[in-house]
Amino acid sequence: FRPYTEISYYQDRYENLYFDGDFHQNFFRNLNFNFGITKHSYDGHYKNSDFDKWLGRFNLNFAASSKLNMFAYVNYSVIKRGLNEGLNPDTVDISNKEEVFNTTLALPQFERAHERKERFDVDAGAVYQAGKLSFTKLQFYVSNSFREYYQIVNLVNPFSPLTRDVFHWIDYGAKAMQLFSFNL
Repeated sequence: FRPYTEISYYQDRYENLYFDGDFHQNFFRNLNFNFGITKHSYDGHYKNSDFDKWLGRFNLNFAASSKLNMFAYVNYSVIKRGLNEGLNPDTVDISNKEEVFNTTLALPQFERAHERKERFDVDAGAVYQAGKLSFTKLQFYVSNSFREYYQIVNLVNPFSPLTRDVFHWIDYGAKAMQLFSFNL
């Protein structure tokens, strides 16, 4: 019943940072909880090549009996990134490595295009073992996704985008599965 924690941290060039943490705890013999968070980001080498990601997860598992298990999962993610579409070949000689890796000469296709994605998922259900050769799974879920693309043209007011596309969708569902195994 002791908690278990695992933490990972990495740092690399261009401010590339990665952190991942997990915490697991058994509250009772049949009840398990775990929580995790991940952060990954870097500034990038070229203009508008930044990346930032947050992930969060929460899981609860309950073994009501040797034949019935119930679960609830929650996942959340946010990703922000610059969309520079690669280097503009008109600004640099692609065959010259010194020019390509010089960030003042090598300019990207788009210096101010950005994307933001967000997703929130919830799953809950149960698995029932009806015998040695059969089990039933029932699951309910909702997935909420959001994507925003924008390109900033007015640097005085960075919240005045030239182009802005927003997509939002929600999926609800249920899954039922019955599995039979036969010995031949």
